[in-house]
Amino acid sequence: MYFIGLTFHQNFVQFKKLDSFRRQFDPHYFHCKTLQMTVLPPFELPSKGLRQQSGKGIDQLCRQLEEDLESVFFGQDRLLKVDFDKIEFSSNRKPMIYLRPRLPEEIQYAQEALAGSLEEWEVKFKRKGQKFYETVLPIARPKRDGHLHQAISIARNDFTFPISLYVSGIVVFEKQIGHWPVIKRIYHCDIDYEEMSSNQLGVGEETNLWP
Repeated sequence: MYFIGLTFHQNFVQFKKLDSFRRQFDPHYFHCKTLQMTVLPPFELPSKGLRQQSGKGIDQLCRQLEEDLESVFFGQDRLLKVDFDKIEFSSNRKPMIYLRPRLPEEIQYAQEALAGSLEEWEVKFKRKGQKFYETVLPIARPKRDGHLHQAISIARNDFTFPISLYVSGIVVFEKQIGHWPVIKRIYHCDIDYEEMSSNQLGVGEETNLWP
């Protein structure tokens, strides 16, 4: 199972607050320390021998997705920002606290382009229908109701909305048991720190995590 996620620049105060919150309340943090927001439903490659694209593998698919994003972001000369307006939660069998984004048009175009290529490859999506493009940013998955209510209370006190994060890249992950390794970074968004105000920046340098 694979999924495609937005990743975010780490050298910003709001990113650091979210990362600290995840460390405290998200047991999945150590499955994937990278803060990421899935932009399309998880998918599986076609079964070998049954579909036209099955023999080509994830590497060739990633090359195609890179070409799609090069076209979408051609001439892009500014840092992409995603604003989150509110915090929400679900308290079903798998409780989750998440932020609801306002996606910029460029990311919406990227979703459509990526989905088009994946459909041509005849991948099997985990979810279809009206919520196909719906995405949220999970920041906690408490295991107990008491932890859920505590985490929600802390988040509402500590976070000021809107929260703004700056896109660092678009990445293909593989979902394995207890581990979500990076397969390929298919788009990278550079940052010009001289253009950013000092109160947006945190301390330290962003680590290069990607192959």
